[in-house]
Amino acid sequence: NREYLDDALENGRGAILAAVHSGNWELLGGVLASEGYPLISVAMKQNGDADKFINEYRRIMHQHVTYKTGVREMINELKKGAFLGLIMDQDPGDDGVLVPFFG
Repeated sequence: NREYLDDALENGRGAILAAVHSGNWELLGGVLASEGYPLISVAMKQNGDADKFINEYRRIMHQHVTYKTGVREMINELKKGAFLGLIMDQDPGDDGVLVPFFG
């Protein structure tokens, strides 16, 4: 709901935007960032060529990118009022923690 985003932006509060690999999440992030929402895309590091391609698109669309290992940076940016874009349906790997979602 855009009203929640506008309220957070107007009051200098950060927000976590959770999505899944359904539809065009890259386009959504680009639209939000180009409309003035301070979006940071939290990404999983891929191979060098794929990262260069995707991150160039994100840069053009005014998104900042951090990798999922940058938790401290994410917290600091939230405190400054940034919006974090997370794709929630990724494999956490051996070091990840699986938690129940919606019950």
